[in-house]
Amino acid sequence: MALNASKSVAIFFGRSQRLKSLSGLKSVNVAGTVIPVSDKVKILGAALDSSLTMEPHTKTILLLSHPLT
Repeated sequence: MALNASKSVAIFFGRSQRLKSLSGLKSVNVAGTVIPVSDKVKILGAALDSSLTMEPHTKTILLLSHPLT
């Protein structure tokens, strides 16, 4: 299976202290393909952040269910 770099993003999950130690990493190399690192990803409609707080997902759902008029 081929990795599509234009549709891929890497994320590290963990506690804040561990994530701070990885904050200098801007990309990872997977089988010769450079993948950018992000602190948020969207997988199958669920927005996840690196601390797994579900805050980005909750905010998105609230905005979609109560649009500003």
